[in-house]
Amino acid sequence: MRKEPQILLVEPSASQASWYIRFLDDADFPFEWINTVRDLPALLLKYHFQVILFSTDIDQMSASEFLCMARKKTPSTRLIIISRIGSIRDVVQFMRQGAFDFIVQPANETRIIGAVTEAVKSIKPIAQKTSVNRTSNFGNAHGFIGSCSAIKTVYETISRVSGSRAPVFIEGENGTGKELCAHAIHNESDRSRYSFVALNCASIPSSLMESELFGHRKGAFTGATENRDGAVLTADKGTLFLDEICEMHIDLQAKLLRFLQDGEIKPVGGDQIVKTDVRIICATNKDPLIAIDQGLFRNDLYYRLYVVPLILPPLRERNNDILRLAKHFLQQINAAEHADFSGFGPRAQQLLLHYAWPGNVRELENIIWRTVILNDGSNITSSMLPEMMKHTQSVKEEGPTPDAGTITTDQEINLVPSVDTTTLYFDTESSLDDIERKVIRLIIDKNHGSVPASARSLQVSPSTLYRKLENWTNNNSPSDSEPKLAKG
Repeated sequence: MRKEPQILLVEPSASQASWYIRFLDDADFPFEWINTVRDLPALLLKYHFQVILFSTDIDQMSASEFLCMARKKTPSTRLIIISRIGSIRDVVQFMRQGAFDFIVQPANETRIIGAVTEAVKSIKPIAQKTSVNRTSNFGNAHGFIGSCSAIKTVYETISRVSGSRAPVFIEGENGTGKELCAHAIHNESDRSRYSFVALNCASIPSSLMESELFGHRKGAFTGATENRDGAVLTADKGTLFLDEICEMHIDLQAKLLRFLQDGEIKPVGGDQIVKTDVRIICATNKDPLIAIDQGLFRNDLYYRLYVVPLILPPLRERNNDILRLAKHFLQQINAAEHADFSGFGPRAQQLLLHYAWPGNVRELENIIWRTVILNDGSNITSSMLPEMMKHTQSVKEEGPTPDAGTITTDQEINLVPSVDTTTLYFDTESSLDDIERKVIRLIIDKNHGSVPASARSLQVSPSTLYRKLENWTNNNSPSDSEPKLAKG
């Protein structure tokens, strides 16, 4: 009796399909092949596919349309895009739209079977987690506090990827909890009984980084008085967390790429190759695409690491969580400092909600700690909070914070003092998108085309502005002229 297919191959070329089918069959993956998307909806109703391989050579449907449709019909299915051309921005776009992997042709059998195998493996832990409301307890179990939609997405992604060994690429500003997130992925995985090793690529001199990563042998260099295992060997069978990955020296990035390809290392000064089994999680507070454009980060390493993107929202975009976090930290600090503050006064709560939090959750905790130490009382009042919070340039509002970078009509917008907002003109027919576009263009012009500087002015991530500019360009939005961006 024929097994129900696990894999769906959407490929218009019969000869190319026969090539896929040969090694899918050899790997014992039951499959179904179609050469037109017209048959796709009926098959998705008939079978529950674990993985869909979608060739962009299909001309009846774009990959973006396919991802959108497949996500709605079969949200647990892993989607792999296969393309003859692909830029870094394509990969980023498709990953954010829900693709599990992106394969650029020509690719060998090992690459494709590996991607399918990893996709199938990643599904198994999800099937075992039957509780629909699991995310309600997830955060508390791993040190997270919060229930806004952005942080719930983080919880769900962690749960989905924990059972896989696929690399995870965490993006987020300083203080958003990148290492906490990496710990949660490790603790949720089958590797939790082995070591979690964290290495900050920005805090270790480049001359010592190779030894810290791969270890060294006695006599390898001055001061190497004994053999030492590096972070990779220490994390064997466990998880290696590479924080601030964009700060790693470009020469060492090539050696890291080689390790990621074959899982083998050679300690500094050693002549023996050591095989390891390590799950890689990396993080950065920079936009990796900017680092690539500047020649600071290898694009082939980025392709290798950027398998599962996980973006941590800044605290200013988690308005509904700010007071919950503040009360949580107050309880902890009360106990540690033997204080007895019971909560926050109304004006103090407003300051907490309206402050921009450039240091994110870490800054919130430190401000409450400082306030408890330096004051007495039953409630924390506005007068006890730092003076800088009373002169914030952030968006003032009564309701929940909007999505990153958006501007709504019921907000009082207070831009940076250097910007002359009188140059903005809106008529009553202006849409919110038009207003947002004009504000961003004005800020970029005022910052002489520098997107990173404009992002700091607007208190958003540079990647947010790049995505918006790219979307407006692609959509050919009817608006005033595009801002001139600075080179480099």
